[in-house]
Amino acid sequence: EFPIAIIFPYHAEQLKHKGAPIDWVTTTDPIVTSISAIAVSTRPPHPNAAKLFVNFILSAEGQGIIRDRFRVPIRPGITPMAPNLEQSALKIHYVPSDIFKRIAKYEKEFRDIFWKGR
Repeated sequence: EFPIAIIFPYHAEQLKHKGAPIDWVTTTDPIVTSISAIAVSTRPPHPNAAKLFVNFILSAEGQGIIRDRFRVPIRPGITPMAPNLEQSALKIHYVPSDIFKRIAKYEKEFRDIFWKGR
């Protein structure tokens, strides 16, 4: 157990739902997050199936499945499972995609600073 952790808010909400005695700070300015994307590759073996899958994920039913896993749905009218995840009430800052290219370096730096001596 740790008194503090750096995690995505949806993960904290999943743990809370399972009964974990945790919470997260919703007043952080900004709340840092990343964007999830869905796309069809250039030459998929089954292009129409790929298109149908994208349409399903973006549909109300697909976004409901996303919501039910405490992730934040993007479709208007589908609200997050946890009220704390409502994006309109949070100041969100998306992590630039080029940072993910150097994630191993940043993870090592984080561990060197916060896990030293463990």
